[in-house]
Amino acid sequence: MSYETIAKIINKIVRIFFILLGYIATIRTLFACFGKSKQLPPIKSDLLKISATQLAVKIRRKEVKSVDVIEAYINRIKDVNPMINAVVDQRFAEAMDEAVRADLLVEAAENAEEFANSKPLLGVPITVKETIPVKGLSNNAARSRIASNIANEDADCIQLLRKHGAIPLLVSNIPELCLYLETNNAYIGRTNNPYNTTRTSGGSSGGEAALIGSGASLLGVGSDVAGSIRLPSMFCGIFGHKPTPGFVSNNGHIPSSKDPMWHYYFTIGPLARYAEDLPLILRCMISEKSHLQRLSLDSNVNVTRVKVYYMYGEGPDSTLQDEPNFQMKKAIKTAVDIMGINFQCTTTKVDLSYFKNSFALTMLILKTKGIENVYQKDDENPDDYNAWRILEIMFKKFTFQNKASLSGILFGPLQSLINAMPEVMIEKLVKRLEYTRGKLLELLGNDGVLIYPTFSNEATFHDRLSGQILNISYCTLFNVLGFPVTQCHVRYTREGLPVGVQIVAAPEKDRLSLAVAEAISTVTGGWLSPDEVKASQY
Repeated sequence: MSYETIAKIINKIVRIFFILLGYIATIRTLFACFGKSKQLPPIKSDLLKISATQLAVKIRRKEVKSVDVIEAYINRIKDVNPMINAVVDQRFAEAMDEAVRADLLVEAAENAEEFANSKPLLGVPITVKETIPVKGLSNNAARSRIASNIANEDADCIQLLRKHGAIPLLVSNIPELCLYLETNNAYIGRTNNPYNTTRTSGGSSGGEAALIGSGASLLGVGSDVAGSIRLPSMFCGIFGHKPTPGFVSNNGHIPSSKDPMWHYYFTIGPLARYAEDLPLILRCMISEKSHLQRLSLDSNVNVTRVKVYYMYGEGPDSTLQDEPNFQMKKAIKTAVDIMGINFQCTTTKVDLSYFKNSFALTMLILKTKGIENVYQKDDENPDDYNAWRILEIMFKKFTFQNKASLSGILFGPLQSLINAMPEVMIEKLVKRLEYTRGKLLELLGNDGVLIYPTFSNEATFHDRLSGQILNISYCTLFNVLGFPVTQCHVRYTREGLPVGVQIVAAPEKDRLSLAVAEAISTVTGGWLSPDEVKASQY
């Protein structure tokens, strides 16, 4: 059986499983199309338009006070959250107290610049995806089988960020157990895109992306196993980074898995409004000195020497991926032209045939054992469910006795079918994956990046993404390959919706993709607030 045949089989399986979501999406979209977007209020404080890198310097130099910064962000959150619906739980009072202590620390220091190394984020606010524990706040991942869960301690990465001076403000909305491309659940409801509230913010880090895109957050902590940082970042006009696996601790995240492949596919990473802040927050999320040395995030990258390859997706003859639309292709061309014209990089269009039908390769993620799901009855046996249990949960869902999400319900039978695939098919997928990884390593080497679409289109109306589930392969391919990717905002459409590109580098060459994203943003101007984008349309 050829790889192409396997791809066609997987195509049919996945499309069958998402046909129900497609019907529901069609009905809901009819209402969304006639809805009117709510315009977010203009940003009132200039403190909200300063990058984290610059803000930390100003706080250390006593040019601004952390307490004023935190208050400005809290006020902005209160202004926009009724429209974007991104907040799950907050710690505003505690954050204000911590800001006061940060200011006192600066005042008492003989030379506050010493904090540039020990506490480079001193007094700077962050927000966190609700699946990542922040002590005292909700950490339930919108699970239908558990009513609530409060974190008893911070996740490893949050401990490190606090150690480096960051101040957590809140935890943000997600789909149940991160199992969908849109952010919606039975507890908090749906998160809206800040540039058009009738559109999706993406998932699963959609709450984070919406807050940052609206100017209500500066830095965010998200997670990514299938584009969950990159897709929302693109839809909401910000920057995000999926690091090389194994450098940022995943401990504490819900869901998780004891399967060794989990920590290869799944990574926690940063989101930011300004590209220059991504290396800063990423450094602060890594504890081991050897890891920091291997990534060399402090090294200056001469972007003029970076080889830029680009590709417009798998092409029109792909079985498992839609071709990117005009806006996405224009974003690719804009990014490539900037690197070629403004930075004199060598740019080369490539047609990587081994990328063809990459969604089939991403199905290997579903082979991961022990991922928490809506079917399990206890914490210890996530894989202990069968066809009867699946039917039971489905019956309860459709008789309104269960809060489980439809995407979460579909995960069980889909994973069961993938696990039931003949071993010879899995072996072919693994061999194809190894071949693809080797060829991409050979292409990129130590000085190359690949500019690649993030998705087939910009943010859709709510509930439309179920019919485009196969297009997640634009992102998920790099999870199964284990390559670092920086999501780079590039431009806005005529309708005022953000579009961007993925910048892919070889493993442990995160600094290259981060540097290229920052270079592009210096030319494009980077992020604009929703009201600025709206004003530019007239």
